[in-house]
Amino acid sequence: MQVEADGPGQRVLAPVTNRGDTIGVLELFLDVVSEEVLAQVEEAAHALAYIIVTDRRFTDLYHWGNRTTPVSLAAEIQRQLLPSAPSCEAAEFALAGALVPASDIAGDTYDYSLDTNTLHLSVTDAMGHDVDASLTATLVVNASRGARRAGADLTEQARQMHQALLEHAPRTFATGQLLRIALDGTGAQIVNAGHPGHFGCATAQSRKCLWPSTCPSASLHKVATRYRTSTCAPVIVSCCTPTACRNAKRRRSTCPVSCSGPPLSTRAKSYAPWSPQ
Repeated sequence: MQVEADGPGQRVLAPVTNRGDTIGVLELFLDVVSEEVLAQVEEAAHALAYIIVTDRRFTDLYHWGNRTTPVSLAAEIQRQLLPSAPSCEAAEFALAGALVPASDIAGDTYDYSLDTNTLHLSVTDAMGHDVDASLTATLVVNASRGARRAGADLTEQARQMHQALLEHAPRTFATGQLLRIALDGTGAQIVNAGHPGHFGCATAQSRKCLWPSTCPSASLHKVATRYRTSTCAPVIVSCCTPTACRNAKRRRSTCPVSCSGPPLSTRAKSYAPWSPQ
């Protein structure tokens, strides 16, 4: 919460968030600000977050407020594939995702789901940057969600994604990573299908590749590798799409260059376990 002087009164800015999902900012101009008043403002901002999360299912008003530029058809399709909350926080983790430019995205997706004991993650990149790419991404993401919601293991989830492309979009491809992390810190599973490797950071200054970006070598539906994890230090895991990594070679990009070689949709590779030192 931020308090600033504003003429005879004070300006109060309170974050409107729900479990890490940044929804907006509540701005108030008050004559007098005390600890009690700030506590009430914080409580009001938290209640407002729940109201918006509930109401935005029934109206476009919040979409209008969020958009400053026209959105392409491909981006409109793509945005409907994304989780309703781009970020999430729990005692064991903090997660955030974004696609840029938001008004002209196509083919890139991320997804997550949280259950009692596991965090489920996926990142996919369909071939192209047009409506066809968004339609391919629709196939892949919904095949992934359908398998996950049916209780399939990671191998079966990957197989169903692969099969959806073979049956409905045989002339295109998508790369991706599927990841399941045990919330108690005991381990993780990953399927890597032609995607750049994740990066693990024990601190903001150090970075180590968890699973390097090498040429894939095994069938997607056959590989689900388990990894040991260490609880000696918090670890930041970050990843991006092959397109984003190629864009890292351009000026003004902040994405690390980590992608080399052509991505393939029907390939995956297992890598040695990694633990933060």
